[in-house]
Amino acid sequence: MDSVKRKTYVNILVFASIIFAMFYFGFIYLVEEEENLSLEIISKKKEARQLKSQNEQIKEIRSVHQEWQEKTETVLKTVTRSSELFEYVIEIKDLAVENDIELETILSAKDKGKIDNDFSYTYYKIKATGHFSNVMKFLASVENLKYYSEMENIFYDSVDEDSEEILFTADLKIYLYRNQDEKN
Repeated sequence: MDSVKRKTYVNILVFASIIFAMFYFGFIYLVEEEENLSLEIISKKKEARQLKSQNEQIKEIRSVHQEWQEKTETVLKTVTRSSELFEYVIEIKDLAVENDIELETILSAKDKGKIDNDFSYTYYKIKATGHFSNVMKFLASVENLKYYSEMENIFYDSVDEDSEEILFTADLKIYLYRNQDEKN
């Protein structure tokens, strides 16, 4: 009987050891697995926060880009295209006719300038003769054209002492934009 008891105790001890070993290794494995999953969750949360932050930055960059695009389009609308320069000068001559002004325009000997690869400027010498109020209306009309230009070296003088007509001369600085089609 002693041998049966001993065998039973050994079997129980082996069985208990196996169960204990299974629980022990299972517990260690589960804890390790839980730890790995926790680290993975933390990593995914950090990644999600980073992606959210990057997404907000991208939205901000897009917003700034859109704003600059609109400003650029506004500027481009107010700058004469190189191909439209003569049409712009014709428009100024038409304004002179509308305001009963005698106008001469000559491509100025003054230097042309380059602002960058896309923008430059050129000068036209304008000489307008007419009644003072008509000359002022003409200048206001030129000032209100859709294209931006500047007048430099402005000079007024009366045509003669008995007349109310004046002679107006100036250098008209016209800003030009050369788009991609005109560069090639």
